[in-house]
Amino acid sequence: RARFAAFRVSGNSSRSCFATGSASCLRAAGPLAKLGPVERMRQPTWWLACSALLGGCYVGVEPGTDEAADAGTGDTGESGEAGDGDGDGDGDALESSRFPRLSHLQWENTVRDLFHLDASTGFSSLFIGDPQSGKFDNQAVDMQVTQTLWSDYQRAAEQVADLVTGDPALLALIVPDDLPQDDADPSVRAKAWIEQFGARAYRRPLAPDEIEAHWQLFQQGVDLYEELDAFTAGVHLSIQAFLQSPYFVYRVEASSEVGEDGLIHLDGYELASKLSYSLWNSMPDDELFAAAAAGELDTTAGVLVQAARLLDDPRAHATIADFHAQLLDQDHYLDLFKSESVFPEFDAEVMGPAMQQET
Repeated sequence: RARFAAFRVSGNSSRSCFATGSASCLRAAGPLAKLGPVERMRQPTWWLACSALLGGCYVGVEPGTDEAADAGTGDTGESGEAGDGDGDGDGDALESSRFPRLSHLQWENTVRDLFHLDASTGFSSLFIGDPQSGKFDNQAVDMQVTQTLWSDYQRAAEQVADLVTGDPALLALIVPDDLPQDDADPSVRAKAWIEQFGARAYRRPLAPDEIEAHWQLFQQGVDLYEELDAFTAGVHLSIQAFLQSPYFVYRVEASSEVGEDGLIHLDGYELASKLSYSLWNSMPDDELFAAAAAGELDTTAGVLVQAARLLDDPRAHATIADFHAQLLDQDHYLDLFKSESVFPEFDAEVMGPAMQQET
């Protein structure tokens, strides 16, 4: 019912740089990419730089310069010339994208945790498959939002909105009873919900203009979903907007201030997302958000405390196991072939899984 302009750069009616995730497209658009009229969110300066995974900093590169254009785009270190990040203490930072797109698994996990669902929705099973180069399935440079995937995101956002607003129990999980309310001013409750839910969807606090923009959209839900009460209709439309926003689909790292050490240090919320997606393949939990808000992630010690906590969680075990499965090409064990005349007792259906388990 509603096709949002969240992936469009102002003045361009086609799918844009946010939609493709293309570094060359973002460079061509200039350092400031503005979103369309439906969702005018905070407009950060974008550039490509280098990151340290847990150190939370980038080599300082000025936006719009030739140096920024050469800084590289991927998570693999295959392009660009910034530091080797080899852990030898020479101060080099890992090359990284500032806006990696969520993988399909991360999208599923994030939707599950954002809406406090007991299980994943499975809606990503209909997404067009991600191209895979190299060993790993989360190469940022390859994970673009194509026109087909853009439509997949739209459909899935509508499905999630239908699922949540169609079940009072699920709706109650994201609309707390203690929201402030003013019978004479419906915007009070709506904006409070937008602020709370939006901070989790975008994985950072919303700016005042973002809250206002989402409130303007929220009000349009009444005309689109007449079968729902006014507030639920607004929630329905807002869910679709949030799930199609670049701030949801991408892990945005917009910090820009270059410190005295020549590095751009990530803020607490950016570090929280980097930690949670590295170790859980999902969004930060409430405790990690609270640590970011309290400034606890501003120190190495604070980051290590949270990293240790996340590593103790079963979600980290699954993520680490998946990393090693990809690193060691364990899926290839299922494709083993041996000559029956030379190895008459070899049974691929037994040996393949056994080799995976042994590894």
